[in-house]
Amino acid sequence: PLLETPQPLEEGTAAPLSCKNVLEIRRRKMNRHKYKKLLKRTKFLRRRVLEGRGKKKQRRFEKDLKRIWTRAGLKKAPEGWTTPKIFINQHGNKRD
Repeated sequence: PLLETPQPLEEGTAAPLSCKNVLEIRRRKMNRHKYKKLLKRTKFLRRRVLEGRGKKKQRRFEKDLKRIWTRAGLKKAPEGWTTPKIFINQHGNKRD
């Protein structure tokens, strides 16, 4: 097949790149780059914070379960009952 040379565009059809647009694009790219760098830098700190939040939610959940048992007339959990660990990651790091 023969390669065709691109036809020159008419004067008013192509949107010219203005300096303002280029600066906005550069700023957006730089902000994204800095944000990704920040996420990479604080990865383990964020993980620790999220684990702490999960532990707090789990404690609140277990306290609520205990309140439900006492309302039902039980002094402790039923025999063979293990509290589900809903908010705590039990299996370490999972890879997709």
